[in-house]
Amino acid sequence: MTRAMQEISHSGFVAVVGRPSSGKSSFLNTLCGHKVSIVSPVPQTTQNCIRAIYNNANTQLVFVDTPGIHASARAYNRRLSKLAYDAMTEADVVLCLLDLSRGFGEEEKNILTSLRERASKTIIACNKADLVSPDVAEKRKADALEHIAPHAIVNMSAFSGKDVITVAETLGALLPSGPRLYPEEYYTDQTQRHRIAEIIREKIFLNLHEEIPHAACVLLEELVFNDETGKIKIRAAIYVESESQKGIVIGGKGAMIRELGTSARADLGGIFGFDVDLFLRADVRRGWRKDKAFLRLLERQYQG
Repeated sequence: MTRAMQEISHSGFVAVVGRPSSGKSSFLNTLCGHKVSIVSPVPQTTQNCIRAIYNNANTQLVFVDTPGIHASARAYNRRLSKLAYDAMTEADVVLCLLDLSRGFGEEEKNILTSLRERASKTIIACNKADLVSPDVAEKRKADALEHIAPHAIVNMSAFSGKDVITVAETLGALLPSGPRLYPEEYYTDQTQRHRIAEIIREKIFLNLHEEIPHAACVLLEELVFNDETGKIKIRAAIYVESESQKGIVIGGKGAMIRELGTSARADLGGIFGFDVDLFLRADVRRGWRKDKAFLRLLERQYQG
């Protein structure tokens, strides 16, 4: 039996769902000890179902980090919410993050109702418990329990290693014995191209505001390792939907696109363990979010 197929006490898939900016990506990055999902204060940063893998001696949890679920008339945003709903249906257990720092509203009600109808097992993790009073935390937990009877409901901070391990142990207890689906040293199954594009997208979200981040996508054009220099050479295009957006991405005398490259290069070097030569360019692709052929091209880099 290979190491990846070793029988362990608890093994399975966990869908991570919640409203945009509820802390899903931060939770996974803290739990895995690596950046597996990009983080920004802008809602709807995650655009794909990203897998993160947590291992200990007796447990392997394969997390599927989903786009934030929210009501929207836009076809592109409805597609993102559908990815999350499909993931919760297919998973062995669902982890729902509830942001205690925000009022309990219609989006939370809709998510919990969908979980009640679609998911076989659910854990609710009440995130940002450190930011609210105990009375507020208990009130919002009570609001949630009016709509679903989860297997457990716990308070946590997504930046606390102790808290996220407690959540992982609670999830693991709901899973049966089975094979270790990935080798024990894996913490994600994302392709190199996927991770590079996501890191660049994160820098766009962190450095640009208003409509630019959601109007931008990243397409890798070249990825080469140079044996002689020991460097990774990356060329990538940042596509936006208008000339004015392109100008903002480039910035005065190219200052913004240089900043995006500098901050992305630092992260990529840490992830891959090699020096990185990163070359970015900006271009216009009008209506790319409705262009099915272009969306398939983007998705292929996420699939390998």
